[in-house]
Amino acid sequence: MVKTALLSVLCLVPVFFFTACGFGFEQGEAFFRERQFASAIQIFEQCLSAEVRATDSLYYLASCYLQLGQFSLSMMACNRFIEQPGKTEKQQALVPSIKDLHDQAAFSQAMHEARSSNLHSTEVTLSSLYSDYPFQYYLGIILREIGEYQASVDTLHAACNISGRREDSSFIASLRWELSRTFLKKFEKSQDLLDYFEYIQELRRAFLLEHPDLKAREKIALDYQKMIEDPLYIKHYAHLADAYHRIGRGFANSDTAEITDSAEFLILNSPLPADRIYACISLSKMHLYLGNDVHSALEYYKKGLAQLEGQQDAIPLRLMEGLGEAIRKRWDAINKPVSREVSIE
Repeated sequence: MVKTALLSVLCLVPVFFFTACGFGFEQGEAFFRERQFASAIQIFEQCLSAEVRATDSLYYLASCYLQLGQFSLSMMACNRFIEQPGKTEKQQALVPSIKDLHDQAAFSQAMHEARSSNLHSTEVTLSSLYSDYPFQYYLGIILREIGEYQASVDTLHAACNISGRREDSSFIASLRWELSRTFLKKFEKSQDLLDYFEYIQELRRAFLLEHPDLKAREKIALDYQKMIEDPLYIKHYAHLADAYHRIGRGFANSDTAEITDSAEFLILNSPLPADRIYACISLSKMHLYLGNDVHSALEYYKKGLAQLEGQQDAIPLRLMEGLGEAIRKRWDAINKPVSREVSIE
């Protein structure tokens, strides 16, 4: 009798697993569509244990855990999906999406750790990201969200200065946009117009870089439009922005008077070192290319160098490096020794 009962139970085991993990997988999908994530997790965990559609189960588990705020479990499911052998072509095609899902979970987990004042764990979590962007980029965003505005600025500048990232237009445009948002938050707290001017400067740069991704470009353009309609912008910065426009028009028309007047206006009126550096670069280039006057070009180059002190931003440094090289070449072209003064090292 016992033997017969045991045999009956054993016969039911395959039926149970087929029901729980065969038909059950489809039930798990139904729970997922209905946003019953806890119920879906129970089914997909059973399927995973029974090795029935394990890879597909991992995909759903990663999504469910993310939706429930269980970020570490979501990251683990993502990594297991990526490492799972024998994926079908369709499953392999999902890997980029799974990496994005992992990074959403990792960013959320890092945010939670930062809010708990555990910055070491925050950095460790961010270092696991699959994103091509350096983890400092995401750390800068997190620092802004927890109100550490100056630390956010410093960290985003550090991300910008990482070797190999300066020529990535997508990354630089995104980073400039994030910097603008940080400076705006910083201004809202400090009410220091210098922070507001930095916000304007970074958003202008992001806008002019024309982000390769259409959605990102549209968001930046929307922020830019809000900025130029802001009464504070119109009152304090519109005249400086116009000076930039007139400098560009002056170069287009080879109008040295317009370039000189507009650049000198920036030097005298802008509180931002970046504006003054740009003005010095413009005057140096004007003398170098339009006036063929290497001595005056060098004079304004050195004035621009003086403004670089304490600058963390990579862009002015890059512009000055390029200008220094152009001046060196002009010295060579007129058969004079290369001036040691041109060195920016």
